[in-house]
Amino acid sequence: MRGYRQGGLAMCVVLGLLACTAALTMGASFRDVPPTIGAYTLRGGEWQIGVGMGFLFLPMSYDASVSVAYGITSWFMAGIAVSHGVQPGPPPAYMSYDFSAKLRLPLGSALDLGLPIGAWFYDEGYGIAAGGLGSGAVLSLKMGAGLTVHGGAAVGTVRAKGWYFQPYIIADFDLLPNLKLVGEVGLLPVSVAVGAWLRVLDFMDLKLALAPLALSFTGGLYLRF
Repeated sequence: MRGYRQGGLAMCVVLGLLACTAALTMGASFRDVPPTIGAYTLRGGEWQIGVGMGFLFLPMSYDASVSVAYGITSWFMAGIAVSHGVQPGPPPAYMSYDFSAKLRLPLGSALDLGLPIGAWFYDEGYGIAAGGLGSGAVLSLKMGAGLTVHGGAAVGTVRAKGWYFQPYIIADFDLLPNLKLVGEVGLLPVSVAVGAWLRVLDFMDLKLALAPLALSFTGGLYLRF
């Protein structure tokens, strides 16, 4: 319990610092150019390059990634991500290669349907092997006053674990035009994550997220042009 209180206090401090930074930055509004949460896709002809780092504290492990995505049209994007991770069990190190795409279908002025699909491969020192396939659907509804709710489910199969089905709901709120707060709850299994996006410049986004139940923390920097 003490660890959770300390984690919550640390998150409040981080959000306070982000709010102060957001007040001084010149990034475009998230309402005009949202990140690719839920059904949203990149704009047509737009590139996004990201670097990320994730930490799992119990047991201790980490994952570093580089990703590239492209908006083929304003309603369809595709990307690839390469990750290197270190885990406690054998083999200690691995590489993963993730290929993904997302189709966005506008259903109204405030409602969008997203259809993501992806495939990933692992290299654990014995050569590259198939890791799994995933798909699903998500609805994104703009509620007004800077609040957007995303509800959907992910379905797929993972090597050596079989099929999975995970419903989830995400809520994001524009606390400031260039500071977005995000909360996510997943089921089967239960997962919770809270975080924030900060648009430092028109072309630069910073993402921070904490998953208290999994004792993990992730951060990412994204460049869009």
